[in-house]
Amino acid sequence: MRDDEKSRPGAATPERAETGNVGGLSPTKYIIEGGGVASLLLEGAENALPLKELERLTGQDGRTIRRQIETERRRGVPILSDNRNGYFLPACDYDRARFVGQMRGRAREIWQTANAVEQGSGEANQITFDDLNGEPLDDDDSPERYFHRIAPPGNGGRA
Repeated sequence: MRDDEKSRPGAATPERAETGNVGGLSPTKYIIEGGGVASLLLEGAENALPLKELERLTGQDGRTIRRQIETERRRGVPILSDNRNGYFLPACDYDRARFVGQMRGRAREIWQTANAVEQGSGEANQITFDDLNGEPLDDDDSPERYFHRIAPPGNGGRA
């Protein structure tokens, strides 16, 4: 990849320095209308942008940026992240596979914690997963089976 292909849109350009705009749009509109957070990212963890840098580039708070990233991800945009480097696009299939594995691992951990809490104290009036979605859980249910049951693949995560 050539060096000029690696530059971020509007990053460290005279236009950005003088106007505070990215690609001719205000930072807020850039995220929403100008291609999203993904358009600010480069391929590979070595080129990742930490959340603080995305906040600086866009003028948005971290919560807004994380919501936008989640929206883009649910539309199939492969915005990856790690705790060390920040947000980036996959440079190869391995990057994507590693990220998916990490996300599924986190889902399993959350699932196990939810099950432990649900089965914990046995206090009266405790809300269970059954109460939330009206669908009984089997003892051998895994997070993957449950998530696919309530949100089949390809529907954007909606049941």
